Amino acid sequence: MGILYDMYHGKSGFFGEERITNPDYIKCVGKLASLEEDILKQYPSIKGQLEQMHDLQGTTEGIAEYEMFAAGFRTGAQAEWMADHFTITAVYSDEKGNHSFSFEHDGKRSELPFQSIIPKNIDTSFYDKGIAINTQNKAHEAFSQYLQGLLHKFKVQDEKQLIGWNMKKGQLKWMGANHDPPLLKYHNSCGSEATYIEQLGGLMSDCPPLQFVTCSAAASTLLAYLRLKLKIPVATFGISLKNSSSKGKSTALMLGTSMYSSPSDDAVFSDFYGTPNALLYELGKHHGVPLCYDETTISSGISKSDFIYIVSQGSSKKCLDTQRKPKERDTWLCTTLFSSETDLIDYERDNLGLLVRIINLDGLTYTHSSEHSEQIKTFTASNYGIIGQMLSEWLLKADPTEAAQIYEDARAALKCADGLCKCDLTDRMIANHAVILATGMILVKMGMALDIEGIKAVSVTAMNTAAKYADRGKYLIQKIFGYISAHYHQLKDIEWSCNDILEADRVSIGEDTFERILKGIGWADTQDALRHIDKTGCLIRQSKGRYKTRTTRDMVPYYSYYLDMSKVKEQFDGEFELRFSSLVQRHEWDQRTSLNIEYLDDSEALINGYNCKLNGQGRAFEGKLFLL
Repeated sequence: MGILYDMYHGKSGFFGEERITNPDYIKCVGKLASLEEDILKQYPSIKGQLEQMHDLQGTTEGIAEYEMFAAGFRTGAQAEWMADHFTITAVYSDEKGNHSFSFEHDGKRSELPFQSIIPKNIDTSFYDKGIAINTQNKAHEAFSQYLQGLLHKFKVQDEKQLIGWNMKKGQLKWMGANHDPPLLKYHNSCGSEATYIEQLGGLMSDCPPLQFVTCSAAASTLLAYLRLKLKIPVATFGISLKNSSSKGKSTALMLGTSMYSSPSDDAVFSDFYGTPNALLYELGKHHGVPLCYDETTISSGISKSDFIYIVSQGSSKKCLDTQRKPKERDTWLCTTLFSSETDLIDYERDNLGLLVRIINLDGLTYTHSSEHSEQIKTFTASNYGIIGQMLSEWLLKADPTEAAQIYEDARAALKCADGLCKCDLTDRMIANHAVILATGMILVKMGMALDIEGIKAVSVTAMNTAAKYADRGKYLIQKIFGYISAHYHQLKDIEWSCNDILEADRVSIGEDTFERILKGIGWADTQDALRHIDKTGCLIRQSKGRYKTRTTRDMVPYYSYYLDMSKVKEQFDGEFELRFSSLVQRHEWDQRTSLNIEYLDDSEALINGYNCKLNGQGRAFEGKLFLL
């Protein structure tokens, strides 16, 4: 009581300064707070004095304090302005135990480390955030001590606050709208969950594409559960809603996001605008909650294919911190949904692996009419966050083997689905679609009216579309000729020949040039590539046991790979000339003239501008076969 009396009357100054990040200091502050509570229990009469000493008043003008140690808290002490008004919202700790806190000022959220409130740092650190601090009469020192005590009262959260599933000490917990503080937004104007389920199902009736999208969003929760709880090797994947405008893409995404939070919540419906690292940081919080992107907001500096590839990996790249030590990688487990009027992936240019990393829904309509779209928007404005809460609760209460069995049943149903065109990547694509279908099956168990067969049909159509490009042999042929078209002038040892009507019938590619092309398209194994190409029937083999053909050039053995151009064109679905008109242009030939044709090598053709000449003539004959 003597110390308190002296402080009250301004007779006691500061006792020193300690680094507030020091673990011992943090423990001492906690012990002090605990002692204060014990003192108040035993001596409730001093409550007023303690409250006076701790009382800092947040006002619209700023934070004011009685001159704590200069004049004391005795009656009549003059109030002094301490700092501009701001509100502390949370306290965080990273993986290394470093503490920070977030606060709001003028409607903006900012974050500072604990070191910033040390007296010698406090004025500059806050000033950088637009907040002025009083440094007169050691007011900033008093303010520093107050903030130290205030921050200690906050519950420390993980700096990267996970949204959705959080596995701690073997226990799976859902972090959403019921978290303190809430991480997702929740509102149910329907009155009950059963009524909400009924009305949601009614909005999606007779519209399997819309049901597929909502199940794709909800699949985030099941996907992360299967991976974290049951160790089933499912992975993050994306869904692209590709269509022209006014087909309900944005409305479908709005409905999908509303099942987890408000459609206006950027935690679930994000702008595709910012640096890749910033986008991945936000994604790194998601473990069971979908993230939807509107492609109209995409930054021109972002490669969509590269971003999608990284997203599907489920973790950020390895990198070092400022001390050149490995930085903890961001990880995520969820589905990502994109609305787009163009393909997110280029099937001709991008890596084949993207076919299993993103489900492309091309040309589907998600709403019946503009009125239907408005009904959905009105519904989502006042009903959100419900399905995420219900589905997580269902999974926590259910026997884990039940969820695993539903997933396996979904996989089996898709494997034997009518009309499914299988390819090398079918099993990997089914793994993603099975999570979506299984989610729909669980939602039906929860009382939602869904067309499971209609959802399955959407999956089959999407997989069949991807299968056209998933044939590795066809893929290689298309990539090879795409590379030749783009780099023809830099490539040697490519020779063309034609038939009697001057149509290209075969092309030979020198062994070294062929390997260079494969390297250029990102295919490392030459023999593996040749095996796939051979299966297409495009490869002309000199003998049964060899892929390459031996010839001689100036009496020196020379090896090439010969491709049948008629078979090659079949791989392009009749669009070879359309796609590669810059490489091949056929011209009319006088059929009345019988001529012996000598085919020029590529270097001579480039010089003369033609690919053929008459035997015995010095210059190229008119009638260009290929425009180089």
